[in-house]
Amino acid sequence: MPCRGSSAFDAFSHPSLWRLRSLLWCVPPPSLLCQTLAWLRGARAKGVLGVPYWTSLPVFPSLFPPNHTPRFVKDYLMFPVGTHILNPGSYDHGSAGETLRSISDVINRCDPSLMPVLTNSIDNAKAQSTMRSYKGSFAKLRDYARERGLDPACPTSLVIYSLKKMQEGRAISSLRTLSASFSHFVSSPPPFISQILSHLHLSTRRKYTVSHHANVPRSYIDSFVLFANSCPNDVACIRTALGASLSFCALLRVSELLALKWDDLNWCNGLLRVSVNKAKNDQFALGRKTFIAVDNDSPTLALFHQYRSVVPVSPWLFPSLSNPEVPIRSDTFRQDLALLCYKTGIDKITPHQLRAGGAICKKSVRRGTSIEEVQRRGRWNSPAGLSPTLVIR
Repeated sequence: MPCRGSSAFDAFSHPSLWRLRSLLWCVPPPSLLCQTLAWLRGARAKGVLGVPYWTSLPVFPSLFPPNHTPRFVKDYLMFPVGTHILNPGSYDHGSAGETLRSISDVINRCDPSLMPVLTNSIDNAKAQSTMRSYKGSFAKLRDYARERGLDPACPTSLVIYSLKKMQEGRAISSLRTLSASFSHFVSSPPPFISQILSHLHLSTRRKYTVSHHANVPRSYIDSFVLFANSCPNDVACIRTALGASLSFCALLRVSELLALKWDDLNWCNGLLRVSVNKAKNDQFALGRKTFIAVDNDSPTLALFHQYRSVVPVSPWLFPSLSNPEVPIRSDTFRQDLALLCYKTGIDKITPHQLRAGGAICKKSVRRGTSIEEVQRRGRWNSPAGLSPTLVIR
């Protein structure tokens, strides 16, 4: 799609050009081949597509399948290596602006000390938990596409996998995470693909609450505490039982639980006040407080004193036994919780179920507790986010 007087043209910012019935000339850089092919097919456009014959390209299986010619490809024209096809352009710089490499070159010439700032800003643009979610979601899309001979970087694969997730009954949040991961690792889908995905997302808005986890009763927590009290020398077991009890009673997410320090706990008149300095929905770290009523003769209080006498000295409430200067990881707590379930003869549960079970317990045992109070104490953003956990099954 040539534009006179320029060395490059941003065709993706002009969707109307793709719908023209004239023959299009498309020679995109390799990184934009998937997006270009998707726009050509979506708009049913006709054109000449220049592609390097690189088998490592994500789009290569779509253009050169092993046993047949794709229906959207009319003909191939292969040029030998070294063939002089086009004359180089007379413009060295495009008018759309400098690329990231050009910006880096300018920064290195002006003030090299600013390069780490630029690099860190790009790397830390999204939270680590968000990047882990993106990587896991896109890895599943990639595996699904490759098993079926699809191009993982093609937007059509994103639509097909989204339909698969809908068939499994996944929520709108899962589909939006999938789309966001595709945009991050590949590119933003074309407008018509984005519209299809938007319709799919809207159709998954449930009129009823759904929970994929079984409820955790209070008896499970009591069993954990009693078993841990019988193992005074097993620090990991005591740590896990105390963490499960705190998560259940204080409605703590696993990230909030493992981020606790000893200074965040305060005993006052039979109440354990817990300061949550950073929560999932507290991006500015304003901090919130919750509390737990603990009797003086309760097994949980005895377990707490036992834990304090055996745990390594550390500012963290749940430190790593090998390196007390850092807290344990969520995967470690999840594995220890599964082992504790096995030792006590309880079906395996996840840390997320502890918080949900605590919300059910507070709602059903204390008849005067309103949903708004449980929402406030559990730091849920809205009643809609809390309602799936209050489904008693």
